[in-house]
Amino acid sequence: MSKFSDKNKPGAFEAEEGSGEAPGGSMATFAAPAGAKAGAKTVIEAGVGAERKAPYNWSLLTVAELVRFRDEISRTLPPTELSKLNLEEETLLQFHTLRELQAAVMDEKEVPVNQRAQVANSVGSILKSLGDQQITLYSSERFKDVENLLIRSLTKLPEDVARDFINDYEKILRNHGKK
Repeated sequence: MSKFSDKNKPGAFEAEEGSGEAPGGSMATFAAPAGAKAGAKTVIEAGVGAERKAPYNWSLLTVAELVRFRDEISRTLPPTELSKLNLEEETLLQFHTLRELQAAVMDEKEVPVNQRAQVANSVGSILKSLGDQQITLYSSERFKDVENLLIRSLTKLPEDVARDFINDYEKILRNHGKK
């Protein structure tokens, strides 16, 4: 019986050759890799381009178990909706990663000059993106403040003047949205 184990690697789990219980309590069959010694520890994980079958027989799980696994998978997957993606955070993470790369390669004579230039250009591009995001955020926040001031001011005007202003303002917004 060969034992497969390496819980420190993502996607890996412990199992023994033959039929047995996979994570989650479902039954599965595992085969030792070719040339594996009996009792040798091996990793069961997806390799690049390797097609793997699920470590579970999903039909044997209860609905509660399936829901629990679905929730775990959903938490593990990257966002699939733009509204759930934090662009500011992702851009900052990319910037920090590129800065580390830049620090590592800029003084390395073995790294070709064009590759060092590409890293520097990437850092510059990210900085430009962060600057654009700051300007957009500043403009948006400033616009909210102006609208709040406007609303407070409109309450002090006669009702017919305020209504006329709101109607004209709505027309401008509709026309601006069509452009």
